[in-house]
Amino acid sequence: MKKQLSILLYFACVALTSCNNITSDYTNNINYNAKIETNNENLSDLISKDSILKIAEINAKTAYNDLSIYNVKAVLKEEKWFIDYELSDPEMNGGGPHYVISAKTGEIISFRFEQ
Repeated sequence: MKKQLSILLYFACVALTSCNNITSDYTNNINYNAKIETNNENLSDLISKDSILKIAEINAKTAYNDLSIYNVKAVLKEEKWFIDYELSDPEMNGGGPHYVISAKTGEIISFRFEQ
């Protein structure tokens, strides 16, 4: 079920002329500090960082209403995106969502929520 949902979300996002219209109200305050590490992957065959961040964001909003308090980091390793939402204020307690997403299919391989 998770695989089907993540693939559906990915293709819905790609099919739209601008994915920013879906979540612009929520993403205006998110700091996307993305770092890309590669191990000779053919990047043209992989899903873009922006598309992967949208997949993670749509899923994260099921548990977190406000994502504006997080800095988002994306790291590409071995055809998997590792997405981490970290609190932007170090004095706050709690944590955010963390994802491992296939860079080939957009499938959410694993995730955990810290609260």
